[in-house]
Amino acid sequence: MGYTHYTRPKSFTVVCVVGFLLVILGMPTVFSPDTRKLGDFYPALYGALISLRFIGYIGLWHYKRWGVEMFLTTFVAQVIVNLLLTSVNPVGVIYHVFIFVFLLFHYKKMDRNL
Repeated sequence: MGYTHYTRPKSFTVVCVVGFLLVILGMPTVFSPDTRKLGDFYPALYGALISLRFIGYIGLWHYKRWGVEMFLTTFVAQVIVNLLLTSVNPVGVIYHVFIFVFLLFHYKKMDRNL
């Protein structure tokens, strides 16, 4: 059982860099007054989702399957929370679905080890 090196495609690198930027730009919104107005629990939940999404992008950067799984998990959790708060952003949903479909094409080639 040797180590197999998987090469990350350049398009994957672009997805990861854009994802890192979006996560970093989204972090300050955790502490915004608008986020606090959504409920006492929401800033903590939103902060956890952003942190997990960042970790997922690290997994994607390293071309790991768990990165795709974490990306999907945080996306579904975010959609559920937004549906409960009736604040679904269709552009965000379309963006994440597009990225997830892109990730599925590469999933079988990705490393399954940590």
